[in-house]
Amino acid sequence: MRLLNINSVAFLLLSFVEYNCATPIVGGNVIYNPGNAAPKYPYMVSIQELHKPIDSRGVEEFRHFCGGAMLNRWWFVTAAHCFLRKKLARISAVIGHENLSSANRNNSRYAIERVKFIYYQPTNIQNDIALARLRKSYEPELNLIYHAFGTLPLPDMKNLSGVSCQIIGYGATQYAGELQNNLIEGEVKIITKQECSDILGRILAPPHDETTLCALGDNQDTCQGDSGGPLICKVNDDAYVCGIVSHGLTCGVTGVPSIYTAIVPYLEWITWIINDKVEDS
Repeated sequence: MRLLNINSVAFLLLSFVEYNCATPIVGGNVIYNPGNAAPKYPYMVSIQELHKPIDSRGVEEFRHFCGGAMLNRWWFVTAAHCFLRKKLARISAVIGHENLSSANRNNSRYAIERVKFIYYQPTNIQNDIALARLRKSYEPELNLIYHAFGTLPLPDMKNLSGVSCQIIGYGATQYAGELQNNLIEGEVKIITKQECSDILGRILAPPHDETTLCALGDNQDTCQGDSGGPLICKVNDDAYVCGIVSHGLTCGVTGVPSIYTAIVPYLEWITWIINDKVEDS
């Protein structure tokens, strides 16, 4: 194995973060529900940034850049790096849409009031998780009320190796490609940290702890614009948001996994905040 010098490592790590900072699903399928069918993932969040202010027609242009998952009427979980160098006044959330064009026509946007982090370390991408609170509560339609929010995993769901999971997002379908208006889903399987390290190498693989998950798809993967979106895993026939898209080396390359922030290690922090048991800071 060729040794990397410090500059090479820094460049690769920068690429590692930048890939997912804007992180569609490569090799996945467009989600389509005909007529007035309920959306398959009503808790999916598109985080968007104001690109052009109100013009002469009174129209604002927003652009998707990250995903998230609603946990209750006020809070959604996403990746911490999605909010690096962002001004909240320019950010909004669009919730539960399988096509973002219809969301823009309906003007169904939610301003973000505040964002909570937990010791995020951008230099080594540790604790890449954030909770964002809406300025006004999200009120799902009556036919969505029983599955409008993502389900948090149980505390004992730590060993998910071998479990197949769904990834969803509006990101690019190839490296450096355009982001999508349609929500796309794909499938990946969680692999062990040792398998991940064997593939990515000791420097680029995530640490051997419980804060991350490593998952590999059959030519299906997250890509630019998918960051912060949910990793949805079925355990005993129930679907849980077990992780969020964090980072990766490239998009959809055979045999190369992507890294997700695991939810279980942060459960206590998440439940404390989304139940509003923490003061503003």
